[in-house]
This record gives sequence, C-alpha cells and structure tokens, in this order.
Amino acid sequence: MSLRLTHSSLLALATAALLSACGGGGGSSGSTTPTPTQPSSGIDRCGLTLNYANGVTVGDMQQVIAMECSPTQYLQWTQLSGPSTLDLVSTNQAALRFPVKTAGSYALRLTFTDSQQRTVTRDVNFTATATTAPTMVIRGEGSVWGGGQSSLRVWPQLTTGETVSKVTWTQISGSLASMATGTEAAQAVVFTAPNVGTEEVIKLRAVVDTSLGRSLQADASVLVQPSGTAPSSAIFSLSDNVSPVHAFVRTGPYAQQLERCIYNRNLYYNSNTDQNFCTLTTLPLLGHETNGALPTVDQIMSRVLVSHDWMGENFRQFLLTQDVNGDWRRMLNATTAIVIGSRVRPSFYWSYTGAIYLDANYLWLTPEQRDSICERPDPRSAYGNDLQFYMPWRYVKDNNYASINYPLASRASRTTGELVVGLGSLMYHELTHANDFSPPAAQAGMNRSVPLFMTVPATTPSLLLNNTYPLKSAEMVALGRVQFFGVTATATQKTYTPSTIAGWFSADLASDNYNYSTPPSATYSREDIAMLMEEFYMSYRHGVQRDVAITGPVVANTTGNNLMVTWGQRGRIGDAALRPRLKLAIAQTAPWLNTSVADTLPATLMMQAGASWNTNLVLTANGAAPAPQLMWQGPAMDLNDQIGLRTRSGHPWGR
Repeated sequence: MSLRLTHSSLLALATAALLSACGGGGGSSGSTTPTPTQPSSGIDRCGLTLNYANGVTVGDMQQVIAMECSPTQYLQWTQLSGPSTLDLVSTNQAALRFPVKTAGSYALRLTFTDSQQRTVTRDVNFTATATTAPTMVIRGEGSVWGGGQSSLRVWPQLTTGETVSKVTWTQISGSLASMATGTEAAQAVVFTAPNVGTEEVIKLRAVVDTSLGRSLQADASVLVQPSGTAPSSAIFSLSDNVSPVHAFVRTGPYAQQLERCIYNRNLYYNSNTDQNFCTLTTLPLLGHETNGALPTVDQIMSRVLVSHDWMGENFRQFLLTQDVNGDWRRMLNATTAIVIGSRVRPSFYWSYTGAIYLDANYLWLTPEQRDSICERPDPRSAYGNDLQFYMPWRYVKDNNYASINYPLASRASRTTGELVVGLGSLMYHELTHANDFSPPAAQAGMNRSVPLFMTVPATTPSLLLNNTYPLKSAEMVALGRVQFFGVTATATQKTYTPSTIAGWFSADLASDNYNYSTPPSATYSREDIAMLMEEFYMSYRHGVQRDVAITGPVVANTTGNNLMVTWGQRGRIGDAALRPRLKLAIAQTAPWLNTSVADTLPATLMMQAGASWNTNLVLTANGAAPAPQLMWQGPAMDLNDQIGLRTRSGHPWGR
C-alpha cells in the first residue's frame, strides 16, 4: 500500500483556510480562492487554490495548493502554457511552490487517479506582471505530514553593504506548530507540524530587520496533511521524519511492493514471528533479479523510491555518467530498494528492509531543487561537544579540496560530475553495509521465504573483520558511543586531551574516527568495514584521499585557520598496517576486484603537528607546505566544510 494512502480521505473543501499567501513584498495582490470545478459525478471534491490568484509579481514565489485531492495513485503537476518554463520541482506534491521569472499568462494542470479509479484533472491559471520586485521571498517545502518536520528559509533582497540584523518567525494562522530557528541569523526555520485530523493550511511569517533600519516581511503557507494512524510498534515514526515517497518508475515490476515494503508507516516489528516485513520472494534483492550479473541502470531505477521526481532523474544521470567502473551498480545487487527523500537525514542502510535511504541533499543540481529539501539538522550534530578533542576530516585531491561547497546564499547550480565526492562516497559507505548483511557470495543461497534480516549469514564480513583484525582501543570504542550515539561522556572521558587521543588512534587499525561507531548494545562496529571500503574506493577509483586529524575542541570562534593539528594523516587507508584488514574487506564485499589493488594506494602523508587545519591542506612527503595557503576554488567555504563538521552518513540508531 502506498504511503499516499495514509493521507486524509476526500472531505469538503475548507475554503476559509485557503486564504493564504507566501512570498511577501513586491506589491503582489492578496490571495483569493477560486471556486473549484467539480467532476460531473460530483464524488471527488478536490479543489485548487493559488496564493496570488489575481496576479503575481515577477520575482515572487507563486504557490498552488490542492486540498482534499488525496489520490489512490500518483499525483502529477504539469505546465500547460506560459511565456517561459517554470521551475516545478515538487511536481508530485499536493502543494506546489515555485518562482515566477517572466511576465505573462500561465496554465498548470493537476492529474491523479481518484478513489473511483478515474483519471481526474484540475487546471489553474494565473498572470505574472513585471511591477516592483518583491523585497523578500520565502522558499521551502509546501506540504508536510502532521507531526512531521519541515523547513522554510527567508531570502531578503539586500542593498550593497546591508546585512541582516534579526529575523523573527511567527505563526499567524492555523493549528499551532512547534518552531525552532536554525542558523544564519535564523533565516531558516525548522518546525514540527501540528497533528491534524483533516487537511489544513498553516501560515508562517518572517520579519527581517536589517542594518539599515529596514523591516521586511513575508508570509508562507504550508499544507499539513493527516499522517494516518500507524501501529504502536511501527518502525518508522514521525520523529524519524518519514515522508511520502513513490516509485520513480511507476509502471515498474516492483512499484507496488516498493511502496508497501520499504518506507511505509504501517510496517511494524514486535518479534521475528510478529512483524509485517516483506519476504525476499515478495521483493527480492536486485542481485536475485540479475543472478549476480552487473545490473542495468533501468533495473536499478525500477527499485527507486523518491519524494520528488527530480531526485530519481538526477540519480539516473549519476549512474549513467559517473559509474564508469560499475562498482555502484554491482554493490546495489545487495539491496532491495533505494529511497531518496527530502527529509531523510542522516542517510542509512537498514537490514530489516534491505534498502538504502539517501539524503536528497547529496543529489540536488539546481537551487530550486535544493529549496525542496528540508533543512532539519542531523540529530547527532551536537554529540560529544563536551569532549576536549575533535577529529576533523575532509576529502582531498592534488592538495586541494576534492569538492566545492556551495553556500545556500550563492543560489548556485552544480553538475552531475560534482556529485561524485559527496554522493559517491556516501554510496560506497552505505552499499558496503548492504554487502555486509547480504555478501555477494551468500546472495544466491538466501532463504527467500523470509524477510532479509532473518537470512543474514551468521558470520558477516564485518564480524569476520572484527574476529580476524579487531580494533584495539577500548577507549576509542567507548568515545565512539559518545560521539555518534549520544551516550553521556564520563568525567574521565571529558579529560582526554588531543595528545592522548592521538596516541590511541595512531597505534590502532581504524582508518577514521567513525570506524569506532558502535551501538551501546553491540560488541563490534559495522562502520569499521564501511569506512575502510569507502576510503579505499575514493582513493583507488577517484584519486581522492581522506584527511583525518586530531585537534582541540571546536568552539564559537573556531575556523580552519585557528584549529591546530596535534596529529593528522592523509590517505591513512594506504598505511601498510591497515592493508591486511583492507584486503579482507575487499575479498568479502567486492569479489569482482583483486585484493592486490590494495597495494597500489598512495603512501600515507603525515600532517605537520602544531600547524593549522588549513595550513595542512597542502602536504608534501615532509609534511605541510612551508608557506600556509588555502588552495580553495569556487565559493567560500563555510565552517562545516573547512573542518569537517558534517557528521558521517549512517543511522544513529544502528540500523
């Protein structure tokens, strides 16, 4: 059953709740509610509402909301006419928010299949005029499930030298949402939508005070949809920020199974005999479909679930153009599905479903696509803040950052090739988890009459790695539980200095701090093998090395220039001491490669102790380059990218 079926049933159109607007400023006319056109049978009462029905100003954000249009099958928006192509990125969502860049008349169409299995269409028209440009707009998601989280961001038009002094977010209509401001002078707001029994529109307002004494105001409407009643032991709760997804290939051979088996709030688990996960007969591994051969891109795309269609389109192009060696496709044989969602954070693999779940922030190519991704922070980002050390990391190529960071304010686009470092390393990591639970050598013999988690081999590659070449430092394992699972640090752990940590880490066999990420209930880390293989693939296939360092703690005024390195290495995966572990990992999870490729990795380079993190970007065989320099190209880095504050992708609950 599709997640869309947990939306509300068809109810009367609440027109009073639809008198809403977003965008603000610029002289656009207020909202009116056009009378919805009913089908001849009078059964379906779906209605559309424009926030600027009497005309929108060029440069503003138009929005159309479909109320009580919960379909039994897919909802799709298309543009029928207009002087230019609109950037419609949420084409399968009930609320569509988009910028209008050209004056003229536009027509849109909503198409879906209703409860009577009829194809229903609704058309809506609006006009854009080139009058005074808006002083501020709000961008972000247009709809959310009740009880789920979403975000909005305000974008003021500032003059030269003008800055934002203060941003105030308030709710001005609708059932009360819980709001928590974000970063960048609170220009982003993350809010938890109210639980509702029927669809409802809430309206939020942002007021921006600037350094020149100006006060700018804009409003935004968000459609809140009932989330439905989930089982008491549901494995996806609203606190996990689960959201509606649909099969990217809607006529694919596994479309219905994907929507029922992978990211559905009706999935529950009480015990191995009291659960409703799909068996491998119902939804087999991709490797069962291919008999272990290299999958085609079309076979993979028939296993993809998305919250927005652009995510599937970008993922397809990534596989077609960047997977020149076939590693990602071969690794995907160990999965049942790929979920890409605007609210998936952090990314993770889960053996209960056999799927990987990817944060869509790794796939955007345009600023409009980026606008549709929730800015909810990784829930692990504050873990370990009371420790007296930090372990930054980054990916480097040719003494430069291997990827470009684009601050939100830049409104930049990027190419598919630019996804390799972020999305590529993430997939190597999560797909190593998949090939740990479903090793290539074991896939053919799995019992397909049970869910995947009930047929995992007794000795997985990660367990074999632990039994053969275990991590040595119990102290680092314990600290991993603090940093990645939120376990409270002990008084003793709070006294550990960077020098103490350097002694433990440098003498051990981990390639990165995240290798030590071990759930409190577990006896060994599955992240150990995932980090080894991620770093191996990035070095071997892409010539990209990972830096890892040990520094003092990150505080309010920390930058890459004053974060001083106590110990650090580049390309630790090439260290001879780690090579036996790496060869075991390759043999177990990537048998299409000869383990001798581990011998070809570049030699490890040491960082210069006492120099800054930025100075250590340029390394030679003798340490950091004599003249400190930051070899960065493109938009300026934010602090997170300078010192590796972004947490490692993976699931904090050990899934």
